[in-house]
This record gives sequence, structure tokens and C-alpha cells, in this order.
Amino acid sequence: MSRMIVRSILTGTLCIAIVGCLICASGASEAISADSGWGIATLIEIDDAGDAQFPDVAVDASGNAIAVWEQDDGIRNNILSSRYVVGTGWGTPMYIELDSETAHYPKVALDDSGNATAVWQQSDGVRYNIWSNRYVIGSGWVGATLVETDDVGSAYHPEVAVDESGNAIAVWYQDDASCYSIYSNRYVVGTGWGAVTPIETSDLGNAYDPQVAVDDSGNAIAVWYQYDGAHNNIYTNRYFVGTGWGMATLLETDDMGNAYYPQIAIDGLGDAIAVWYQSNGVNYDVYSNRYVVGTGWGTVTLVETDDAEGVGDPQVVVDDSGNAMVVWEQFDGAIYSIWSNRYVVGTGWGTETLVETEDLRSAHDPQIAIDGSGNAVAVWGQYDGTRVNIHSNRYVVGTGWGTATLIETDNAGSAYYPQIAIDCSGDATVIWHQSDGDHYNVWVNRFVAPDVTPPSLSLDDPADGITTETSTVTVSGTTEIGVTLGINGISVVVESDGSFACEIALFEGNNTITVTATDASDNSASTSVNVTYINPIHALEEELNDAIDELDATQDDLAALEDELDATQIDLDATDEELSGTSDDLDAMKSLNLVLMALLGVIAILAVVMLVMFLSLRKKIAGMDKKSVVEGERPPPQN
Repeated sequence: MSRMIVRSILTGTLCIAIVGCLICASGASEAISADSGWGIATLIEIDDAGDAQFPDVAVDASGNAIAVWEQDDGIRNNILSSRYVVGTGWGTPMYIELDSETAHYPKVALDDSGNATAVWQQSDGVRYNIWSNRYVIGSGWVGATLVETDDVGSAYHPEVAVDESGNAIAVWYQDDASCYSIYSNRYVVGTGWGAVTPIETSDLGNAYDPQVAVDDSGNAIAVWYQYDGAHNNIYTNRYFVGTGWGMATLLETDDMGNAYYPQIAIDGLGDAIAVWYQSNGVNYDVYSNRYVVGTGWGTVTLVETDDAEGVGDPQVVVDDSGNAMVVWEQFDGAIYSIWSNRYVVGTGWGTETLVETEDLRSAHDPQIAIDGSGNAVAVWGQYDGTRVNIHSNRYVVGTGWGTATLIETDNAGSAYYPQIAIDCSGDATVIWHQSDGDHYNVWVNRFVAPDVTPPSLSLDDPADGITTETSTVTVSGTTEIGVTLGINGISVVVESDGSFACEIALFEGNNTITVTATDASDNSASTSVNVTYINPIHALEEELNDAIDELDATQDDLAALEDELDATQIDLDATDEELSGTSDDLDAMKSLNLVLMALLGVIAILAVVMLVMFLSLRKKIAGMDKKSVVEGERPPPQN
């Protein structure tokens, strides 16, 4: 029977097993608590044909995750994947490669939208090659692709990172027939994988275990360790979009001892921190160096100062501001413990801190993830005297590390190789492989960060500082759906769209109206306005009193006016008497006038008579004079 036929049978068997156990898987996914903290560890692969090991996980900005792992089907190792959707749970595991040869060590990275790029090493029957597959939201996995085509020698342990647009960079180490060198390839959305590029060209010694980190714009930094003929050193190279890879650079210049297993983390702007462990000639210590865009690499710094015993396996992450957190395992002469240190931009490294406080057994393989605000979650495996279990601790900015917590309780066998990823809200997903007594299975657990964000709350009415003569006021606004809302202690219903409205009675004078919204995590938001209520009755009373005062004043004025009128009446009476006397006088004067007028008339008549008599007399005299002349008489002489 050919391998492909066996593969088809096993694939069908896996599907049947998955369908048969769908209720179990769904139930397990829903068993994850909706409350903050760790949920219940969940088995996400149920194929018991062989071991499932070396899982990896990545999450998008919303917390949706994709896990990948290698799984033995009884003939060879295959690469499988499962997707987690917030509110739904883990989906059905599925193959993401269809080659008939064995595959190992898958890695996965997601962009902000949830599209994924997975890489792994896979044998072609002669050598190992680097392969990739891409998951596209709405389409699923699009098909396995060979990333490198150099058949000179085997390629191992790929790592991958993506930018916010989904463009990816993969790195690995590969036998070039002379030594192991570091290679890279870049995936561009809409174009695909490009040409393989060597990112270090020194053939003095072997180069191993590259790591890569990518900023938001797609620029990348890779680190690895490389032998120079005397000891291993840490090297780096930087990729610029539009330019490509630069020249490999020695990151540390301390030649006292070997340096191993560097890790790199980068923020959105491209500033990065690398860590590694290195011998000082006596034991191993954790070292760091920081890259600043426009400046380059700085000075190597010792991250931990305890030289009693050796350290190993440092891991580093950075938040959106470039602050970093590093964890490592450290031997104190009796057991290994997990330690941490924090780097703050502008301040530097702080003091190393013990992350786990269980000193009875050794702890190994720490991993850490950090959210944009700098809150971090660390996981590790720790021996309890019988088996290795997965533990965790959380770091909160301003508070520090909490208490270490056991996050899986399946005591059938030991758990190893924890990997962790975190979303923008601080919710984390951890994956590991664990023995059930017969073989290894893939388990997950999910941490839901405590909700410490107050609910949104805004008031539309009333405006702060208003004055009203109405004894009630309508308080309205919007808040988060599902909150408990109170207005001055009165419980108020929040509608399905988040709106609310309530009539509030007012007291005379200033009224402070306080609206408080409290969410399910007991986070509260409050806002207050001041409303002044003026009772219109008082104003009316004042107006009435003023009117009464005015009426009293008017009455007083009227009384005074009456007095004035009485005095005026007296004056009028006196005047009337005077007028009566004057009238009598006038009557008398009228009578006198009549007499006078009559007298004057008589006088006038007499005057006329006398005038007539005078004229008559004069005429007679003139006649007499004329007669005398006629008769010859001479008039007498004139004196």
C-alpha cells in the first residue's frame, strides 16, 4: 500500500474521529470561562495515531488565533492547524501540507486582520526544505508552497514574521555545502514569495537559529549566533522595504565566551531590542542591545547581575512604546527558576525579578507575550516531583508581577514547549504538547484579561450650569449596552442601543445630577452636571408683595391727594366766594355801564343838537354878513 493511500485513509479516519468527537471539542472550547483569568485547558487535536508536538500559535488584533503543530500519523509527521474564533471556539484541525514526506517545526504569524502565514521544514526524501502556506480570511488555507529551492543542503528551523498588511519575512539556516548559513525570503500580498536571499556571507563558521521581527511598515531585523573559529557570536542584519537586506553586523564584541540563542522584538516604528545569553568565562549571563531607527545599535548591556550560577533561554517582547520585557531561566545552585527584567525607554533596564515563587522544583522554557500597553503574560514548564506542568504569571504596568498560576490540571503526563500569543486587549492564548501516558497531544488555554476600562458614558441633556423654573429635568445620554446605570441613586433602564432618559425632580437652588454607569467587571464611569432650580412661586410672591407695597404707596398718595383736593376745594370755595363778589361787582359795573352808556348817549345827542344849533347859528350869521355888503354897509374894521 502506497504512502499516499495510507495518507488518504488516515485523513478520512481523522475526519471521522473529529466528527465523532465534535461535541467533545465544542464543549471543551465553550468550557473556557467568559470571566477574566485563565479558563480550562482544552485538547484541540484528538488523533491518537501518533504524537502531536511542537505547536505554535499566533493571534490577530481581535484575539482570533491560529495554531499549528506537527503530528505523527503512524507513518510520518504532518503539519496541522486549527483556528480559534472569539465567541465560537476552536475549529476542526486540518492538514495544511499534502506532501508524502515528513514535516517538522511549524511556525505561524498573523496580520492584524487575521490572515496567517505558516512555515515549516519538510523532507523531500533527500534533504529538508522550507515550505509555507497562507490562511486568508474567508478562503482558508490556499495551498503549500516551496519557499526555497536550493538543493545543495538541508534547510532547518524556519521563523516567520508579518507586518500589519500581511507581508511576511521568513528566515532559516541552511547547509550550503561549506557550512550553515542564514537565508531569507519575503512574501508580498498579491505577488507571493520572492527569491531566496543569503543574509550573512561569512563562511568562517556555522550560523544557527535565526530569529526575525518585522515593524508595521514591513522593515525587518534578523539575529542569529555564528561561530568565528573560536567561539559563537551574535550577529544581526536589517531589511528595508524597497532596498533589501544590508550587511551582517556583529552585535556583541565580548570575546570572553560563547553567545547563544538570540531573540529579537520590534515595535511598530522599527526600534528593537535583542537579548541572548553569553558566557563571561565563568557562567552564563543575559545580555541585551537596543536598535533605534536612525541611530543604529547601542551598547551591549547586562540584563541580570546574579553571577552565582548560569542562565538560559531568554525571551523578549516589546510594547507599542518600545518598552521591553525579558524572561529567562536561571539556576541558583539547586533549581532553575524563572526571572524577569523590564526595559523602559529613556530609563533603561530595571532590577531583575523572580517571576515564579515555587522553589521546590525546577522551571524551564519560559515564553512571554506583551500587549500594546505593556502588560505581559509569561508561561513556563515546571516540575512538581512527578511531572512537568504549565504555569503562568501576569505583569501589570504599575503593579508588577502577580502570583504564579497552574494553568493545566491534567496529570496523565508531563507538558512541554509552551508558546503564547496576546491580542490588543491583553487576552492571551497558550498552547503546548502534553503526554497522556501513550503519546503527546496539543492543548490550549486562554487568558481573558480583567476588564479595567470604564464604560463609555456621555450626557446629551441637560447642559451643565443651566437655570430652570421647571421642577423636573430630563436627563438623557448614551452608555455601553449592558451596564447598570444610576442617576442620583435612581436605577435607570439602558435601551438596546445604549440610550437612556429619565425625569429627575429638582430641589430649590443648585442641584448636582450625577450619572454613574457600572459594567459587569465593576468598572465605573461617572459624569455630573449642575442645574439651578428657581421656584416661580417665590418670584410671584415677591411680585405680589411688591404690588401690595406699590398699592399701599398709591393709597398713601391718594390720601395725600385727597388732602390736597380738600385744600383745593376750600381754595375753590373761597375763590367761588370771591368770584361771586366779583360777579356782583360786575353786575353793578354792568348797571353803571348802562347808566354811563345812557348818559353818554344823552351827551352825544346833546352834542349833536348843539352842533346843529351851532351850524344853524353860524349860517344865520353868514347870511347877515352877506346882506350888509349888499346894502352898502362896510364891515367894521378887523382888529
